[in-house]
Amino acid sequence: MNMNWKKMKYMLIGMFLTVVFLFSTAQDDGGYYSGNIEVERMASRIERFIKSQESFISMQRTLISQQGTLNKVMIESAANGRFAHIDSVTYFDTRTGEIRRR
Repeated sequence: MNMNWKKMKYMLIGMFLTVVFLFSTAQDDGGYYSGNIEVERMASRIERFIKSQESFISMQRTLISQQGTLNKVMIESAANGRFAHIDSVTYFDTRTGEIRRR
């Protein structure tokens, strides 16, 4: 008698879990199409974000290279005594009082 109760208990638990699983998947299937639209919207937003970041990064690279070119030109003009050499990458601008890095 006791063995039958254990089998019955496990069978009831199994049936309960099966019913819960079936109802949860039935609700998900009903919203599949609208969920797919949400995924497409999110993918579109991510794509726009990545494109905007690519343009921002390219502008940053351009600005950094132009700043490097400007620093080289300014350091090359050190022959007129405008820049004092501090160390291998740092110079002191005697006219403006700024410390510049190469």
